[in-house]
Amino acid sequence: MVVNKENGKTTYKERSFIRKRFVLIIPKRIREKINLKENEPVEISLDNDKIIIQRISADPFKKLSQFGKNITFSKEERKKAEKMLMKQIE
Repeated sequence: MVVNKENGKTTYKERSFIRKRFVLIIPKRIREKINLKENEPVEISLDNDKIIIQRISADPFKKLSQFGKNITFSKEERKKAEKMLMKQIE
């Protein structure tokens, strides 16, 4: 395992192989570092030529807190919502 410490960030690298049916075995030392368990869901993304594998949060409240962060509303939509809210308050 190659360990690189730079700018307060530690990077671990280890080699693996793509096996039949494109199965990738995550090396044991890497799995142990992040306490990854069998059958745990992960997200796989592509960043240019890098494949990124990230654990999917099992905490539903954390997931819900991320929901809707990028939603924006026009002025008209906000005004409509304000009117509806005011009617409910009255």
